[in-house]
Amino acid sequence: MLLHPKPAVEGVFTLSANRLLIRNSESLPTVGQQISQGATDSPEPLTRCGSFKTTNSDADSYSPPKLAGPAQFPEARHRILLIDDEPIYRELIADILGDEYEILVAAEGVTGLEIAADKLPHLILLDLMMPGIDGFEVFRCLKADQRTREIPVIFITGRGDVEAETMGLKLGAVDYISKPVNADLVRARVSMQSRFKLMRDKLVLLAATDGLTGLANRFQFDTMLAYEYARHLRSGKELALIMLDIDQFKSFNDTYGHISGDECLREIAQAMTVTVSRATDLVARYGGEEFVVLLPETHLKGAVVIAERLRACISALRLPHRNSGTGYVTASFGVVSGILHPDSSVTDAVHQADIQLYAAKAGGRNRVNSCAIDRFGLTH
Repeated sequence: MLLHPKPAVEGVFTLSANRLLIRNSESLPTVGQQISQGATDSPEPLTRCGSFKTTNSDADSYSPPKLAGPAQFPEARHRILLIDDEPIYRELIADILGDEYEILVAAEGVTGLEIAADKLPHLILLDLMMPGIDGFEVFRCLKADQRTREIPVIFITGRGDVEAETMGLKLGAVDYISKPVNADLVRARVSMQSRFKLMRDKLVLLAATDGLTGLANRFQFDTMLAYEYARHLRSGKELALIMLDIDQFKSFNDTYGHISGDECLREIAQAMTVTVSRATDLVARYGGEEFVVLLPETHLKGAVVIAERLRACISALRLPHRNSGTGYVTASFGVVSGILHPDSSVTDAVHQADIQLYAAKAGGRNRVNSCAIDRFGLTH
């Protein structure tokens, strides 16, 4: 809700029109709207942290970031959520920080939890002493929700006692601000934690990114495969996997050099990210000249269509390869899809896709081999 400028409180504090002030939950999505489609149970009253978990059990597991392209580090203004029941401090802190940050404000804990889950702020300033659920309980709820557990929290209190500060820091708060607030101290501590958050986010992204192609790396693929395996095992939906290998790539490197080989891999990676467009899909470099595409909730026919598109887009690049039968760079593909069995292993899909990939290469290369798995690990 965007508010227009209002008269200052006692002639001192005001909010400019470009600052976002949310005083209640009228414009927020209801918990029912946040629950996955198909759920029929009515949500319980919003009083405890359990009320903020979705009915889909996937939310109880860590969901790593999905990468399908070069790492991006956005420089947009950080979003800060302020949860405080005292209007004078809401307006004062918003006025102190509003020129540098986008400010979201909640007057009590329940609304604050809803805003945090919906807007995913970079940092939360949380008052400890509030009616209803206090700041300690709000903090526990934030850390219990996979959507908000990584958001750093600075506690704010008027109590000024060492016991409360110690308890907050032991729970995992990153810093503490005491009332009455000092404007310079607020700016300094928020600025420091905002920079720390940006650095942590960059490190997480870099750790999951292949340095050459900008795609997800092998570590990220393995992490996402384990996550999707567990999710599909519960849902009973089909999981598909594509493995591809650049044909005769060793010969390409021997002929054109490794620098040209690296450029070839980068161009293929870029073409793949354009072709695989669903946000839920993951394109990754598996190692060397091998790539993988993880396709959640995708049947075999759909996965084969995507593999054929990838094969065509790689061929369309017309990257010269005089030792190839076609005269340009091509790739071979192995595709599998199926419904996971409880007694399966997370590596079954990779193993089966690898079998199909080698069958494609043995069959003449530049082709797609596929199989609906109907044995131990996966079934169709």
